[in-house]
Amino acid sequence: MPNVFYESPFLHRVTCMSWLKLTASNLYLMKGGSDKYIDRVRLITQPLGASNTLEGYINEFPHEWFLDEAQRPKTIIVNTLEERNGAPTLNPCTSSILLRRFETPVSYLLYEELSKSKDISDLILKFENSIGYRFTDEFSTFYLDGRPLKIISRIKSQGNIEIKKFPVNPINPNDLDFDQEEPSFISILLELIWDAGYTIKPYLLNNPNFDDKISIELLVSEPQSPVGPQRVSAETLEKAALPIKFIRKEENQKLFQVLKQLSDERGISVNCSNDISNQYLDNIFEGQLTFTAVMDIISSAQGALWDWQGIDTALISRS
Repeated sequence: MPNVFYESPFLHRVTCMSWLKLTASNLYLMKGGSDKYIDRVRLITQPLGASNTLEGYINEFPHEWFLDEAQRPKTIIVNTLEERNGAPTLNPCTSSILLRRFETPVSYLLYEELSKSKDISDLILKFENSIGYRFTDEFSTFYLDGRPLKIISRIKSQGNIEIKKFPVNPINPNDLDFDQEEPSFISILLELIWDAGYTIKPYLLNNPNFDDKISIELLVSEPQSPVGPQRVSAETLEKAALPIKFIRKEENQKLFQVLKQLSDERGISVNCSNDISNQYLDNIFEGQLTFTAVMDIISSAQGALWDWQGIDTALISRS
């Protein structure tokens, strides 16, 4: 079947965060202005008659995609030939796993509503009320060592952080060409946090070895860097939140050796002065630890502080 449009494609640009794509194997919740998917539901297929063709149906329809007026999809494209052997030819809208909910695209209407927020707490509340946990089980499941774990992500701010100036909406509601992707909530949030002079760090709240879920808290707080708050990417926050199976300290191991191992494990560079990097480390690291946890332990032992120095770089320094 060729591509079939229902309703005007213009509608999904103006009123909702997404559109739908139906293939022979999946129903996708697509990101507005792109050909990437946010969430999906697999179709259950079975042979139909002597022609040996397949009939697909959805066991549990994703009603949660349609609960919010500002975010619900209103356009669908049907292309049963887009997939081969049930394998999606589309890409997920983000490579993020633990922070996927915060990478949810924001529609024009929701963007306008968020722009009325007075502070960060109000912004988060408006987002939660609009999005909540309204995704499929597949969207919120993370596999660690082959074990399926549920992801619970939340944001917490220390104190009342006033929003000074909301960023200009990059979406033109009169754009009929769909040539610009809708912004994610995390991109809006990070911009406002930096503008307010704050920083953000991810913390793993539950040990995945003993639980069936991973709980991540993004803590917004005063910067702990002499150079003030620095921009960091959502991808770096994701890496810093993932548990690391590594560190066994050898005897007479200097701090720079541990930091190199930490950087190699997570792809996050760590800078510090010679008076810190040449210190011998007394702490012994074992088991499941995150980048954030190791940096907190090292900084505390050295009487230092750490924070982000750039998109994918951290800095340890003494005041």
